[in-house]
Amino acid sequence: MFDTASPTNSLRSVVLARAEGGGDPTPALHPGETVLTLGSGAGTLCFRASQVVGPTGWVIGIEPDDGLLAIARRHARAVARRLGYANVEFRKASPCDLRLDREWLDRLLREHPIGAQADIVRLEVSIATSCRVLPLVSDDSVDAVVSNCVSPLVEPEDMQRLAREIFRVLRPDGRAIITELSRDEIFVAPDHVNVARRDELFRLRLAEAGFRELRIDRPEPSRRGLPGIEPRTVTVTAYKHSRRVRQCGVTAPGAALGA
Repeated sequence: MFDTASPTNSLRSVVLARAEGGGDPTPALHPGETVLTLGSGAGTLCFRASQVVGPTGWVIGIEPDDGLLAIARRHARAVARRLGYANVEFRKASPCDLRLDREWLDRLLREHPIGAQADIVRLEVSIATSCRVLPLVSDDSVDAVVSNCVSPLVEPEDMQRLAREIFRVLRPDGRAIITELSRDEIFVAPDHVNVARRDELFRLRLAEAGFRELRIDRPEPSRRGLPGIEPRTVTVTAYKHSRRVRQCGVTAPGAALGA
């Protein structure tokens, strides 16, 4: 049904370097779905997802870097010509704040530079209004949120915001599919007592945000690590609501709070 050739084989190696990560979550996607990709970089994961969801689906890439956005958008046109349909778009935002359109903010700051305290107040009001009235990614608007090695780019103190934003944008029967390399990287909590690996901390934040039925897939090591370190590809799949609620097709009151 879809083009079986790699949608990125014409991209330069320097472009593909950013895509090197923990794996490929796209096999878990389905035709016709709306998919949000966090940390889309040069667009490689989005182009893979576009073939899986097909012409009836839609893929949104989230990337805060202007240079990578430009590369992804330029190659999106070439990929669309090869596939025969265009179902990918790229938006500038932080993965931890999917309400704020950063390209809109850039334009606002160019047109109305900050020169006084009153300008800061007006800017804050404008941002708050934009996020409330015209969020870049609306609540309950996507079927799946995917990422490949994006959580290591997020500071531990920001993981809670990241998990909450993923939960917010997913539809009631949606899921997050996060693929990355698991390493023995330890974080110390502010109390200097509790410690956790980065992947453990992120799973904890997903559960705190309301996700249910977290599943962890750990295949055999996919590449050689440093001496004494065996990095493994880890895919975490987290559902917004329990299986019972998803099968009913409705969100039961308090479903996000119960098991």
